[in-house]
Amino acid sequence: MVPRAAKEPPTGPAWVHEPKVDGFRLQAVRDDRGVTLYSRNGSDFTSRYPAIAEAVVTLRGGPLTLDGEVVAIGADGRHDFRALMAARSRGGVRVEFHVFDVMVLRGVDLRERPLVERRAKLDALLRKAALPIRLVDQYDDGAALLVAADELRMEGIVSKRKASPYVSGTTRHWLKTKTTSWRLANEKRGELFEKQRVRC
Repeated sequence: MVPRAAKEPPTGPAWVHEPKVDGFRLQAVRDDRGVTLYSRNGSDFTSRYPAIAEAVVTLRGGPLTLDGEVVAIGADGRHDFRALMAARSRGGVRVEFHVFDVMVLRGVDLRERPLVERRAKLDALLRKAALPIRLVDQYDDGAALLVAADELRMEGIVSKRKASPYVSGTTRHWLKTKTTSWRLANEKRGELFEKQRVRC
């Protein structure tokens, strides 16, 4: 489920808002064969992030599918995209899996259930989860969250309709608003991808 770009976050009680971390989209699938980590284009990233795969093994809930982003944590405690790029080739970088949705739990497909219901189940699942798994926080005030994200030089925020099902592809039920600070700091982001030949 991919958010559409927006110039500003929507308002009203139908929406909830989450900070957008600067990393790679990742889905963790646990079944009777074990845990597999998939990138956005379906590549197997399990061997790249073994600590995340091992942490997913320890979660209760039987067969499950989690959606989130893997991020690298820099020396200053901030998300460091360049460090995440480096971790792909040499390791030794602290990474975390920031989870924001659950599509399957205990073998039950939850994709047709509303976001608020999926989120409640995710909260219960990850309430006592230890790093490197982290539950993404949610907020009611998107405008205030965007200001805070800008001050922290984060990528932006994602606004989600509380009633939305989980549907593959780009959707207006999820909207992404980027911060001004991130835009200015990443004007040449495309060149970095080209040099590294990233497939994410």
